[in-house]
Amino acid sequence: MEIIPLDVYKRFTDQVGRLVLNAASAGNLCEVARLIAMGGDPNYRDPRSGSTPLKAAAQSGYFEIVKYLIEMAHVFPCQYVACAAQNNGHKRIAEFLWNYTSPLVPGSSYYCVTGGFPK
Repeated sequence: MEIIPLDVYKRFTDQVGRLVLNAASAGNLCEVARLIAMGGDPNYRDPRSGSTPLKAAAQSGYFEIVKYLIEMAHVFPCQYVACAAQNNGHKRIAEFLWNYTSPLVPGSSYYCVTGGFPK
């Protein structure tokens, strides 16, 4: 049995993670699922833009990809992703994401509209 060095594995998952981000940005659910099954990181974060597959799909209005990432790939969304969806006119996605954001953040939907939490 051959042992693969950790840095080689990390480079592979980053490369496939970048492809997951690209597929999510393009709205290609089949490719997102295939790449994640290959070992692509569904939580990959682009080092330059900070975007993730979930954020890219939410901002672009790809509900089925958002749903897949949350329910099948177990990506945990933050309220900022829901805000990004709402601010881009994707209310259905924003409402779906609010159901999965932390219950420890009361008034988090208020945050999107005003930029701050209620006092």
